[in-house]
This record gives sequence, C-alpha cells and structure tokens, in this order.
Amino acid sequence: MGGVDAVERSARVSQFAIKMNLDPIRRMAGEVAATMSRVDNAQRLAMSGLKRRALPVARRAIQENYNVKTLALRDARGNAGIRVETGGRGRKSDYLAIWASTRSIPLIAFSGKWGGVKTPGATASIEQGAGAKTYEGAFISTVEGLRSIRKRRLGVGSKRVPRGPLIMLRGPSPFDMMAPQGNHPAALRTQRTIIAELTDWYVAELKRQIARGQ
Repeated sequence: MGGVDAVERSARVSQFAIKMNLDPIRRMAGEVAATMSRVDNAQRLAMSGLKRRALPVARRAIQENYNVKTLALRDARGNAGIRVETGGRGRKSDYLAIWASTRSIPLIAFSGKWGGVKTPGATASIEQGAGAKTYEGAFISTVEGLRSIRKRRLGVGSKRVPRGPLIMLRGPSPFDMMAPQGNHPAALRTQRTIIAELTDWYVAELKRQIARGQ
C-alpha cells in the first residue's frame, strides 16, 4: 500500500500545472513600451532645445565675468570661438558638449584703450569689476588692417628696438574663460553658471515634455 500510494502521489504531482492569464502582463508591457517611447521622445525634444540654448547661455556667462565683446568670441576668419556639439547612438543624443577655442583673444577686445605717447601705455580690463590694467610701453596701432594693442620687442639690455618687430598683446582664450586653470575665480564662476543654468533648464524641459506626451 505504501508503495502504491507513493507512486500515485508522484503521478499526481507530475500532472500538476499552473494556468495564468497573461493578458494583464501583455497590457503592462505595452504600457511600459509606450512610456519608454514617450520618454525617448521627450529626451530628444529637450536635448534639441538644450542645444539651441547652450551657446547663448555660454556667451552670457562669459560676459558676466569677463569684459569681452561678443564679436571677439570669433576668430579672425569669423569662425565661432565657441560651438555646441552633441553625440550619441543612432538618432539619440546622449551628450552635449560646449567646444571652446584655445586661441587667445586680442587684448584690445577687453576694452583696450590708449591715451597717446604721453601715457605710460595702453590699458585693458579683462575681468568684470577688476578695473583697467596698464601695459607699460604698449600702444594701439593698425597693422595690415588689424587694429590691436601692440608692444615692441626688447633688444639686448632691455632696450626697445627702435622700429620693431611688434608683438600683439592677447588676453585669455574662450577655453581659458570657461575651463578654470588653477582654480581661477572668474573662470570657475563662468563654468558653474553654465552648468547650473543648462542643467536646471534641461530637467524642467524634460518634465514638461513628458507631461505633454501623456
């Protein structure tokens, strides 16, 4: 009896089955897929808006901390000294980067002035609120159509070379003003402003686009 009972119980267990209604799971999977699609679309739209916004934000942040003209943020050929790049897989943009030129901007772009030969030299004010600095022996001249602050090279014994050559004086580059070297306060403020403003805007816009797609 004991042996038979054991075989019967084993047979019963081997025939045991669980039947489940998979329709709710399929509906849930569809809802998840639709949600992911809305999120992907929201991310794409938010990133597109962020790309349009990044350059004006970067320029404004620079000019809040540096006394530089907007046109000076372009090189001599008119190419942008700052540009925005995005990248990712396929159609999705996984990152946004602000590219900045490492070419130094002519010093005259930082409110460069010269009072004439009777003054100690030309002046310029690189940082906002820092006041003008005098560059002894420097003057403003136009060479090959380019007006800039220049200084003559020093000869042997630190005597000025009478008729040249001339050195164009330059200030920081767009990269210098955005990527702090040695914890430079003005560059740090610029970088923090750009990151904070773009991050806050992106998060708010992403939430808005997701809500809009529901």
